[in-house]
Amino acid sequence: MKLLWGILLLGMLAYVVLPTPILEHPETHKVELVQDDYDTVRNPYAPPIRYLDMDYTQVGYLKRDDRRIPLFGKPANLRRDLWYYYTIIDGIKVPLTVKKKKSIGFPGCDSVSSKDVVQVEGENWTVELYEASSFTG
Repeated sequence: MKLLWGILLLGMLAYVVLPTPILEHPETHKVELVQDDYDTVRNPYAPPIRYLDMDYTQVGYLKRDDRRIPLFGKPANLRRDLWYYYTIIDGIKVPLTVKKKKSIGFPGCDSVSSKDVVQVEGENWTVELYEASSFTG
Protein backbone atom coordinates (compact mmCIF):
# COMPACT_ATOMS: atom_id res chain seq x y z
CA MET A 1 0.00 0.00 0.00
CA LYS A 2 2.88 2.33 0.80
CA LEU A 3 4.28 1.63 -2.65
CA LEU A 4 0.98 2.62 -4.28
CA TRP A 5 0.86 5.87 -2.31
CA GLY A 6 4.48 6.51 -3.23
CA ILE A 7 3.83 6.08 -6.94
CA LEU A 8 0.71 8.23 -6.73
CA LEU A 9 2.57 10.93 -4.81
CA LEU A 10 5.49 10.76 -7.23
CA GLY A 11 3.10 11.08 -10.19
CA MET A 12 1.40 14.14 -8.68
CA LEU A 13 4.77 15.68 -7.90
CA ALA A 14 5.96 15.05 -11.44
CA TYR A 15 2.80 16.71 -12.74
CA VAL A 16 3.30 19.79 -10.59
CA VAL A 17 7.07 20.12 -10.84
CA LEU A 18 7.77 19.22 -14.46
CA PRO A 19 7.20 22.07 -16.89
CA THR A 20 4.41 21.65 -19.40
CA PRO A 21 5.26 22.48 -22.99
CA ILE A 22 3.78 25.76 -24.26
CA LEU A 23 2.54 25.65 -27.82
CA GLU A 24 3.70 28.70 -29.67
CA HIS A 25 1.88 30.24 -32.59
CA PRO A 26 3.79 29.20 -35.72
CA GLU A 27 4.93 31.94 -38.04
CA THR A 28 3.01 30.42 -40.95
CA HIS A 29 -0.35 31.17 -39.31
CA LYS A 30 -0.36 34.94 -39.13
CA VAL A 31 -3.54 36.76 -38.30
CA GLU A 32 -4.26 39.47 -40.86
CA LEU A 33 -6.80 42.21 -41.12
CA VAL A 34 -8.91 41.79 -44.26
CA GLN A 35 -8.28 44.75 -46.53
CA ASP A 36 -10.80 43.89 -49.27
CA ASP A 37 -14.08 45.55 -48.30
CA TYR A 38 -16.03 43.60 -50.93
CA ASP A 39 -14.84 40.08 -50.06
CA THR A 40 -17.95 38.59 -48.43
CA VAL A 41 -16.27 35.26 -47.62
CA ARG A 42 -13.40 36.67 -45.57
CA ASN A 43 -15.23 39.80 -44.42
CA PRO A 44 -18.79 39.10 -43.21
CA TYR A 45 -19.50 42.84 -42.92
CA ALA A 46 -18.89 43.45 -46.63
CA PRO A 47 -21.86 44.65 -48.67
CA PRO A 48 -23.52 42.15 -51.02
CA ILE A 49 -21.68 41.68 -54.29
CA ARG A 50 -24.82 41.99 -56.40
CA TYR A 51 -27.28 44.62 -55.41
CA LEU A 52 -30.67 44.57 -57.09
CA ASP A 53 -33.02 47.44 -56.54
CA MET A 54 -36.20 45.96 -55.10
CA ASP A 55 -38.42 48.86 -56.18
CA TYR A 56 -40.45 48.92 -59.37
CA THR A 57 -38.74 50.73 -62.22
CA GLN A 58 -39.83 51.35 -65.78
CA VAL A 59 -38.10 48.59 -67.72
CA GLY A 60 -39.75 49.23 -71.07
CA TYR A 61 -43.12 49.76 -72.69
CA LEU A 62 -45.94 47.76 -74.25
CA LYS A 63 -47.17 48.55 -77.74
CA ARG A 64 -50.29 47.66 -79.64
CA ASP A 65 -51.25 49.24 -82.95
CA ASP A 66 -50.32 52.89 -82.38
CA ARG A 67 -50.66 52.87 -78.56
CA ARG A 68 -47.81 52.66 -76.08
CA ILE A 69 -48.07 52.18 -72.32
CA PRO A 70 -45.26 51.96 -69.72
CA LEU A 71 -44.03 48.61 -68.40
CA PHE A 72 -42.88 48.52 -64.77
CA GLY A 73 -41.06 45.58 -63.23
CA LYS A 74 -38.93 44.33 -60.38
CA PRO A 75 -37.19 41.02 -59.65
CA ALA A 76 -39.02 38.62 -57.36
CA ASN A 77 -36.87 38.10 -54.24
CA LEU A 78 -33.49 38.08 -56.01
CA ARG A 79 -34.43 35.26 -58.35
CA ARG A 80 -33.34 36.25 -61.82
CA ASP A 81 -35.93 34.26 -63.72
CA LEU A 82 -39.02 35.48 -61.82
CA TRP A 83 -40.35 39.03 -61.99
CA TYR A 84 -43.34 41.14 -61.01
CA TYR A 85 -44.78 43.37 -63.75
CA TYR A 86 -47.56 45.88 -64.10
CA THR A 87 -48.58 48.69 -66.41
CA ILE A 88 -50.66 51.83 -66.03
CA ILE A 89 -53.79 52.39 -68.12
CA ASP A 90 -55.79 55.59 -67.52
CA GLY A 91 -53.97 56.14 -64.20
CA ILE A 92 -54.77 52.64 -62.88
CA LYS A 93 -52.14 49.98 -62.17
CA VAL A 94 -53.00 46.84 -64.14
CA PRO A 95 -51.11 43.52 -63.83
CA LEU A 96 -49.88 41.67 -66.90
CA THR A 97 -50.53 38.04 -67.75
CA VAL A 98 -47.37 36.31 -68.95
CA LYS A 99 -47.77 32.76 -70.26
CA LYS A 100 -51.16 32.44 -68.50
CA LYS A 101 -49.68 33.57 -65.14
CA LYS A 102 -50.60 36.78 -63.35
CA SER A 103 -47.42 38.77 -62.92
CA ILE A 104 -48.33 40.55 -59.70
CA GLY A 105 -48.83 37.66 -57.21
CA PHE A 106 -46.44 35.28 -55.52
CA PRO A 107 -44.09 33.83 -56.82
CA GLY A 108 -44.10 36.16 -59.84
CA CYS A 109 -43.87 35.22 -63.50
CA ASP A 110 -41.19 34.41 -66.03
CA SER A 111 -39.08 37.32 -67.20
CA VAL A 112 -40.10 38.86 -70.51
CA SER A 113 -37.96 39.84 -73.47
CA SER A 114 -38.45 42.27 -76.31
CA LYS A 115 -41.00 41.08 -78.88
CA ASP A 116 -42.75 38.81 -76.33
CA VAL A 117 -46.54 38.96 -76.36
CA VAL A 118 -48.31 39.50 -73.02
CA GLN A 119 -51.95 40.04 -72.10
CA VAL A 120 -53.33 43.11 -70.37
CA GLU A 121 -57.04 42.83 -69.54
CA GLY A 122 -57.46 40.18 -72.23
CA GLU A 123 -55.72 42.16 -74.99
CA ASN A 124 -52.40 41.15 -76.54
CA TRP A 125 -49.53 43.63 -76.26
CA THR A 126 -45.94 43.41 -77.54
CA VAL A 127 -43.10 44.01 -75.08
CA GLU A 128 -40.30 46.45 -75.87
CA LEU A 129 -37.57 46.51 -73.21
CA TYR A 130 -35.03 49.26 -72.70
CA GLU A 131 -31.30 48.54 -72.84
CA ALA A 132 -30.15 46.93 -69.57
CA SER A 133 -27.41 49.56 -69.14
CA SER A 134 -30.04 52.31 -68.98
CA PHE A 135 -31.36 50.85 -65.69
CA THR A 136 -28.20 51.76 -63.79
CA GLY A 137 -27.80 55.46 -63.18
